[in-house]
Formats: sequence, structure tokens, C-alpha cells
Amino acid sequence: MTDTQRSQDINTEYQQLRGEISSIVSSTTYAGNSLLTGSFLSNVKFLIGTQSSNFISVSLKTVNTTTLLGASGSTVSTAASALKAIGGVNSAINTITKDRALVGAYESQFNFSGQDIATNVQNISSAASVIMDADVAQVKSSLSAQDVKTQAAIAALTQASQLPQELLHLLQS
Repeated sequence: MTDTQRSQDINTEYQQLRGEISSIVSSTTYAGNSLLTGSFLSNVKFLIGTQSSNFISVSLKTVNTTTLLGASGSTVSTAASALKAIGGVNSAINTITKDRALVGAYESQFNFSGQDIATNVQNISSAASVIMDADVAQVKSSLSAQDVKTQAAIAALTQASQLPQELLHLLQS
């Protein structure tokens, strides 16, 4: 392949792909913040528990065509520059592979923490339910005891009020 063919065909496609990398870096956003420029995720702490010490600290490297491919691999119009660009592409693949693994590790941490929080919520709800059920049982038993005492007092008063009438009835006969 001649340098002319390389500069007309392959370099054109290479430049388009470099431009696409830049486009992906600038358009990858979350909540209006650019994620891959390094400005958003530079030692960001996410609270994952109830205490201030329960957090996951997330840091991602800045990603752009210069950090990935290097400034020396900006063209593939000659055989020498194409070899430099191949080295830059291999380095970029290694960098992206490491960053993807790091993001996967963060995702695993968040999933594990989410499951732990869900388990804690379930345990707390279960404990609250047991406490509430125990209180209902105690109140019901106290109410039943008071009801029995009240009925006994009414029965005693009823019999006490009938006693003078029975005495009077005995005296009259």
C-alpha cells in the first residue's frame, strides 16, 4: 500500500474514528454531567449505608483521543506513523479494558451494597412487626383482664343491692 492510498483511504477512516471517540466522550452524560471527561467522577463518594463512613468512593480516569491514542498517533498517512498509531490503538484497548473492569467492580460493589440494604430493611420491618404484634397481644390481654374485673364488680354490686330486699322479705314472712 502506498502512502497516497494510506493518506486518502485509511487515514480518512482513522480520522473519522478518532472523531467518533471524541463524540462519545463528550456525549456520555448522566444528569447533565459529562462522565468521561474526568470532571464528574473524580473521587465522588456515594453513601451506601446509615453512617457517614459507609460509602463507596468512585474515581475514573479522563478519557479522550489524546490520552487513549496519544498525540503521536494522530495520522496514519505514512507507514511509520501507522506503526505508531497501532501502538496507540493497542494502548487504548488496554486502557479501556482496565477501565471497563474497574466500572464492573464498582457495579458489583453497588449491587452487593443494595442487596445488603434490602436485607437490613427486611430485617428491620420484621422486627418492627414482631414488636407491634407483641404490643397488640399485651393490650388485648390487659383489656380482657379489666373486662373480667368489671363484670365481677357489677355482679357483686347487683347481689349487694338485692340483700336488703331479701332481708326485708324474710322479716315480713
